[in-house]
Amino acid sequence: MALAGVGGNTGCPCADPLLTTSHALATCTSEEQSTGLTASGAECCNSNEGGNAVHIGWGSCLSAMVTQGETNRPYPPTYGSQCQKHDEIGNEACFDQTLNVEHAVGDRTDPACESECPVVNANFRAGWCSDPWCYVDACNCNSAVTQSEYFVGQSIAFSYATCGSTDAFSATVTGGTQQATCASSDSGAHQQSPALTTLMFLVALTMGRMLPKL
Repeated sequence: MALAGVGGNTGCPCADPLLTTSHALATCTSEEQSTGLTASGAECCNSNEGGNAVHIGWGSCLSAMVTQGETNRPYPPTYGSQCQKHDEIGNEACFDQTLNVEHAVGDRTDPACESECPVVNANFRAGWCSDPWCYVDACNCNSAVTQSEYFVGQSIAFSYATCGSTDAFSATVTGGTQQATCASSDSGAHQQSPALTTLMFLVALTMGRMLPKL
């Protein structure tokens, strides 16, 4: 197996799911920013009037529903795009949800604890917060991948393994995570190139003509 770089392993490369086109809040035009509302009346995230300072700084309105029932949390536009430590802004294990700052490095739980470990110091972040990972294409990965917990409504898979790290995050998800599957319901045999399909058709046609007629 090739060593993992920022793009992941060759057998399971990182793949940007273009989240900013599918999970972004309403964006105001320059004319609308003075009111903070779009033409349809929706609050825009890139305006000083009711917008989010983090979104304004990033120049992106990407947001994620981290916990069902809570408000969307802002995420950087590069989130999950390559192998690296990503800011887990909406997860209390990594970021202080009141101060919106990342917890310090330290032992959040007892190092000797192996499962369902209670928090012993909430000022420190969980170890998995610093582990590199990236989003991948489930149809172009030679290992098991996991379905995203944050961005719902489309099939988005992530992998720690392709970045050379162990997935310690999934064990923290209530109810567990789900294995991601290729978005196409067809088997690999049906995912061949058009050129190969045409060649197979011509071979079959030729063979049909060569068969003796009864």
